[in-house]
Amino acid sequence: MLKGRVAVVTGGGSGIGRGMALGLADKGVHVAVCGRRAELLEQTVAEILEHGGTALGVPADVTKRDEIERFIASVVNEWGQIDILVNNAGVSGRTPIDDPDDSRWLNIRIFARKWFCRICMSRVALLTCLPSWAGLVCPVTRRIALPNTAYSDLQRPWRSKWPDGVLR
Repeated sequence: MLKGRVAVVTGGGSGIGRGMALGLADKGVHVAVCGRRAELLEQTVAEILEHGGTALGVPADVTKRDEIERFIASVVNEWGQIDILVNNAGVSGRTPIDDPDDSRWLNIRIFARKWFCRICMSRVALLTCLPSWAGLVCPVTRRIALPNTAYSDLQRPWRSKWPDGVLR
């Protein structure tokens, strides 16, 4: 079912993103990874290639739309489509749970950037691949639960673009 599909994994050089990239490649998926640290992306790509998979690594900061567009264009140029989008990368404001300063937890700029990069990546990928998109958007969250309405609201304009009306 996954073999031959094309996956985009943001933050694919380390942690959860690297694990997702390696796991997808193990299932025969062509994997494109992006992140800010080129050396980590190269390691992920090398490991995928060593195990007989296909991979592409493109340094990109997902908080910058032009870098997102460049990354998505590289993937489409390489494989012609995107079937799976794993929105893993993001920015964070690391604040210890016992920090008494509530203002650090309420930093709307950090919160907004965290979700902007996921939503912008989804929008660019979907707009680039329409009308052939038949894939899966997978948001990955770590410390903050994704509000149920966030991806529901993102999906609403796209639902009519697919024959069954469902964005997967």
